[in-house]
Amino acid sequence: MNPFIRLPRLLALAASLVLTLGFAASATAQPTVNVVATDAVAIIGTTDYATLSFTRTGSTASALTVNYALGGTAIKWNDYCRIQGDMPVAVTIPAGAASTTMTIMARANSTGANPETATFTLATSSSYLIGTQKTATITLLATSSPPPPPTLPVITLSATDATAVIGTTDTGTLTVTRTGATTAALTINYVLSGTAVPLTDYRLPGGTMPVAVTIPVGASSTALTIQAVANSTNANPETARFTLAANSAYTLGTSAAATITITAPAPIPPPPTGLPVVTVSATDATAVIGTTDYAVLTFARTGATTNALTVNYALGGTAIKWNDYCRIQGDMPVAVTIPAGAASTTMTIMARANGTNANPETASFTLLTDAAYTLGSPATATITLLATAPAPTPVPTPPTVTVVASDASAAIGSVDTAAFTFTRTGDTSTALTVNYTLGGTAVALTDYRLAAGTMPVSVSIPAGATSATLTIQALANSTNANPETIVLSLAANAAYTLGSASSASATIAQVVVPAPTPPTVTVVASDASAAIGSVDTAAFTFTRTGVTTSALTVNYTLGGTAVALTDYRLVSGTMPVSVNIPAGATSATLTIQALANSTNANPETIVLTLAANAAYTLGSASSATATIAQVVVPTPTPTPTPTPTPTPVPTPVVLNELDYTGLT
Repeated sequence: MNPFIRLPRLLALAASLVLTLGFAASATAQPTVNVVATDAVAIIGTTDYATLSFTRTGSTASALTVNYALGGTAIKWNDYCRIQGDMPVAVTIPAGAASTTMTIMARANSTGANPETATFTLATSSSYLIGTQKTATITLLATSSPPPPPTLPVITLSATDATAVIGTTDTGTLTVTRTGATTAALTINYVLSGTAVPLTDYRLPGGTMPVAVTIPVGASSTALTIQAVANSTNANPETARFTLAANSAYTLGTSAAATITITAPAPIPPPPTGLPVVTVSATDATAVIGTTDYAVLTFARTGATTNALTVNYALGGTAIKWNDYCRIQGDMPVAVTIPAGAASTTMTIMARANGTNANPETASFTLLTDAAYTLGSPATATITLLATAPAPTPVPTPPTVTVVASDASAAIGSVDTAAFTFTRTGDTSTALTVNYTLGGTAVALTDYRLAAGTMPVSVSIPAGATSATLTIQALANSTNANPETIVLSLAANAAYTLGSASSASATIAQVVVPAPTPPTVTVVASDASAAIGSVDTAAFTFTRTGVTTSALTVNYTLGGTAVALTDYRLVSGTMPVSVNIPAGATSATLTIQALANSTNANPETIVLTLAANAAYTLGSASSATATIAQVVVPTPTPTPTPTPTPTPVPTPVVLNELDYTGLT
């Protein structure tokens, strides 16, 4: 055989021997793998995750797949998983890296034990050795430590002006004070008692007598002005007692009650003998701005009328003299003269403008003492200035209040909140405080509260608004009932009427994240043959269905007549029993290089069979076969040696004498 023809075969055999010996040498230097929990706690329903770290020693030239087994009291998939949403039993340390991490999310507590545990125990493999740290444990908690309960403000009540006189501007004043933060308004409830009758004997200047007061945002106190109206009990004095009512939104201080004393005005002393008694009254008590509808005051005296009598008075009320009202003569004096011979005189008052923008305005005329006369009763007259002619005063109708669950469910530990909407009918010119009670199976402040951290039992519908909404935040499940219920029931109050929708319910539930559907995995021989010692390789393609947001490790077993690593291997020089389908990809391909024929069968077979795993489901194509064959080079046919053609011998030319003639 020609030695130049034999040389390529010798070189191929030498290369195969070098590769085989090199792989055998590298196989002895296996990496050592360890696992530790670098963050060993995860809290259900939060971003407080646990973290595992898988490390290896030795070469990092290629990726290394590390297998592990799951254990502990928690249930995989249901109670915990990777933040990508799956829970494989293998992880790949990438080429060039000595370690990789896995982030574990706590999803639920299906066992009812708190805490639960999840263990990760390294599984043996021909690709690596297991180090001393072969198991890592993480703890799953139902909740973190609950936040400390908010510090409630302390509320006190005092009578800063404890006396009010009936029918005068001498009013009483109550001051309600709170401690602590003033970043939110706070509604304080109180109970009315005492001998005086609310609304009949006393009230606020606006004509109402509520049982709650709101300290506004930014203020630590607010005042209630109490106006004495009448004496319906004929007791003089009467008392109006205000006692703070307990509420979950605040704590009562030591001064929780205050009393206003309501007295009748002091009697006017009898006039001295001989002096006239002077009175003033509004014989027409209303004037309309810009019209001839004037008001009329009458100043009267008793006794002799021989001489004229000048009566002095002071101007008061909310209207501005000269600007808002005056006499029809155009002036506004502070004295009037009852002429000689007359027992009285009148003064006609014209309404000119509304300088205060209040409608109505008032103008009061109060007689002043003088040595020439004695004050009688009445000594004050008040007229009303209207921007327009007065309409009949309607009988106020209390608003009708309803409540509905405008969002009837909330999820614990999430931004999914519930909401209750309180609605009123009628006038919206003033704010309205609506009281309610809390019921249901959930525990207020423990299981739910407002976003501000409180859970009051009243809500204020602001002036100008027909409704107000309370947003409920779900915190926990202290009763272990899932779901729990919150029931808000409107409480009766003289300031409003309850509508038909006087109660509403919402539920708060623990979020249960459904386990994701595992992908289906298949394998096919995308190139079913390879030739030994050539660039003709075989290929197996692994395909998955479903989500591709994270990498997926697929395990398989090797079978067939060919011997792994001896007869075939990957181009990289290894022959693992798992393949990694990268994140974002639906498939991965293994390229198989044929090395030798150790069984002397030609061809040999390679069978890859998918191994079952909790991270995926096996498809119908769960096994694939490729063949590797010895390349037979045909022996070349020798070229026959050609027979040499005999060289012809030239025939000698014989010359006779005649041919030499003339040659000399």
